[in-house]
Order: sequence, then C-alpha cells, then structure tokens
Amino acid sequence: MIAIVDYGIGNLASIRNIIQHVGGEADVTGDKEIIEAASGVVIPGVGSFDACVTALRRSGLLSVIERQAFVSQVPILGICVGMQMMAISSEEGNEPGLGWFDARVQRLTPGGSLKVPHMGWGAISAREDSILLGSADPNQRFYFAHSYHMVCGQESDIDALARYGDPFTAAIAKDNLFGVQFHPEKSHQHGMRLFENYLRIIAVHQAGTAR
Repeated sequence: MIAIVDYGIGNLASIRNIIQHVGGEADVTGDKEIIEAASGVVIPGVGSFDACVTALRRSGLLSVIERQAFVSQVPILGICVGMQMMAISSEEGNEPGLGWFDARVQRLTPGGSLKVPHMGWGAISAREDSILLGSADPNQRFYFAHSYHMVCGQESDIDALARYGDPFTAAIAKDNLFGVQFHPEKSHQHGMRLFENYLRIIAVHQAGTAR
C-alpha cells in the first residue's frame, strides 16, 4: 500500500486515482500508523514552498516520513513542491527545506519571451540508468506548472532534465528518494508509466526486505 501524505496540500485524489488505475493500492492519509506501515510514500505539493513545508511540519507527520525514508528506506516520491521541499532552501521563501538533497530551489529565469510560471507540456531527457523514468522513450512528455526549479549540488542526483529556455532539473533520485518537478498525475500515459515504474521499485524493495 502506498501512503499519499495528506497534510492539507496537493492533488491527492488524482494521485490516488492514477496509482489505482495502474494496479497499485493507495490511501490518502494523515494517519501516522498507516504511513509507517506503507510500502511507499508519496509527498505531494502545490503552491508556495513556505506554505508546504510549514504545513508538513505542523502536521506532525514528518518524523514518521523520515523514519520511513532513512530507517526503513521505503521508496519516497515527492511531486512538484513535494520534490522542492527535499532541498536545503528555496528563494521563494524563508523556511528551511528538509535537506534530504544537497540542492537549493531558485526562480526560473528563462529569458526572451518565455513567461513565468512555466505551465504546459514539456519533454524530458532522463538519465540512462533511471529506474523511475528510464530512457527508452525519447518522446516522454509531462505536465509542468511551476515558477521555481531545483539546482542540485551533486550532478549524480539529477535523474532527468527538461528545458524552458535553459535546461532545468525535472527529476531527482538518490537511493530510495525520488522527486519530480512535473505532475505525473496529470500526464496521461507517461504519468501512468512513471507510476508503474514506481510500483516496480516498491516491489524490488519489498523483495529485498523479505529475504
């Protein structure tokens, strides 16, 4: 079962629906016991960085999420601001991030006639060894809606790039931690494929812990 963390922010129902559509079991929950028992944890996020990280900390759920991430090492997936919160800080606000990645969030500056926020469909270029995205399909396109992007201190943490003017980080991955800047729950067949891959990652983790 995948726990979609309900801390009052995010496209919760649509994430649950797409996971269920590809054969997974998902629960939108703010219950610590359910999150602690989950085989995977999704952290959604929409709106501003400070609002999301403050709401997550006030929810009282962060400690159990971090136990799942760093003790049980279950696969964690952050979506949009849910990914950005994994950074150290953001130019969008003053609150500290979770610090799970050596990264900082900066405002998009695409230049020219390109407007911010960046909204709409965009192609990505995934790392060849990406287990969440893969590189077999060069036509992968996802739906973006953001004004800020993550700048990683470690190039090895970048799982995919996209371009809006200049290239920017579209996905991150490190051990059991994953994040995507786009909205896979709004990305039709490409989003479904991502969640199918996420279910496979969870299955591999479960098989490893069962040995």
